[in-house]
Amino acid sequence: LAFQQRYGTIIAYRWYGDGYIMIGFSQGYFVVISTHIREIGQELFQAHNHNDSLTSIAISQSLNKAASCGDSCIKIHDLSELKEMYAIINLDDETKGLDYLSWTDDGQLLAVSTQRG
Repeated sequence: LAFQQRYGTIIAYRWYGDGYIMIGFSQGYFVVISTHIREIGQELFQAHNHNDSLTSIAISQSLNKAASCGDSCIKIHDLSELKEMYAIINLDDETKGLDYLSWTDDGQLLAVSTQRG
């Protein structure tokens, strides 16, 4: 399986649903692929969510949402309709950059760490 060079390097990946994988890339892209035989080798969805870099992705199965962070913002998509942006959270005061995202199991909290800690 090969991805376009413009995506950069793989930063993170998360399994979700019935055999789907969301992959986050260093140049701000995220891609969804499937492990189903009829869909192997195809990108089911691709978005350039962050202009400069993507640093983490997280999935909440209970909310059916995916989040990515980079460029001092968090972008949230609904997994059933990835083309639609559910929310954008700007953290303009964070000049060092965002580092890692994680949802609680029930999806009620989304935590983000920064390069400063």
